[in-house]
Amino acid sequence: MGMRVLVGMAFVCIGMVSASRAAEEAGRDNEIVTAKLKLIELQEGVDTVLARPMIMSVVGKPFSIDGGGFHWEGTFHPLRDGKVGAELKFVVRSSSKDKEDDQEWHRITTQVDSRFSAKPGETKRIRLNSTQRLEVTLEVMQADDVQAEDRPIAKPGTHSKAAPSTRLPTAAVKEVSAVFRLYDRNDDGKARLLSEPSLRTAVGRPANFVTGGELVKEGAKPDPWEFGTRINLHVQELKEDRVDVEFKFSLTSLWSPKQGWIDGWFNSDREDHISGVSFQSRYMAKLGEWKIIRSGTGRWLEVKFEEVTP
Repeated sequence: MGMRVLVGMAFVCIGMVSASRAAEEAGRDNEIVTAKLKLIELQEGVDTVLARPMIMSVVGKPFSIDGGGFHWEGTFHPLRDGKVGAELKFVVRSSSKDKEDDQEWHRITTQVDSRFSAKPGETKRIRLNSTQRLEVTLEVMQADDVQAEDRPIAKPGTHSKAAPSTRLPTAAVKEVSAVFRLYDRNDDGKARLLSEPSLRTAVGRPANFVTGGELVKEGAKPDPWEFGTRINLHVQELKEDRVDVEFKFSLTSLWSPKQGWIDGWFNSDREDHISGVSFQSRYMAKLGEWKIIRSGTGRWLEVKFEEVTP
């Protein structure tokens, strides 16, 4: 008899907790999060604001926005302790083209993916690289308190696609070796080598280089985060002392990993960030010479190609 009473009490408690959580989730369906973001770069010792986007999004609904060379997407999640959980992706893009050689171009992308929690009004600072950081401030309000004309709710953005490469014929199968060096600067301004992979490939055939792994995001959004060094290289033609090359080099780093999702709720103690930079280039490289490609964000890539003799 006593056992039955205890079991019955347990079911009542579980029902009360479930009802309380359901009521809280239902109440939060009407919440809107205002996110204010600053992209800040340190220029000659002074902080300079490069972008200052703001977005309003309903809790639990994904948003996406493009503009001014950046892309911002994410989802906000409700928390039981008054904080807001955020999953955000911020991408900054830049490009350059050689004035004398219209076949040479470079595209640099810096990206940060973050999962964190913050109290309303609290500013979260996320470091992109040695010179740039993001500052994100979240505010929460009820949808009924926001006038319809004042709601800049994000809509799905459009994404540009890279121009298809021109595949050139090769007279004979030859091999080329490639060395990539990615540098950053320490706080004292000195150069720091972040990665130095090398690979060997046949002319006219694509080659890939991969190191690193994946961080599996548990719960409601299981897509993994990839980290490490990745290279996609295509040496399209070898002519005397020059090679026509096209490649994409990316380095992604994971930091501050903590516990995962709990019963579909965002753990208010978690904070994960994964930041990376990628270089996508097409140019005619001279064998034996280092090519320096600067990102404008404190990082730069040095690349050298050599013909492999039998």
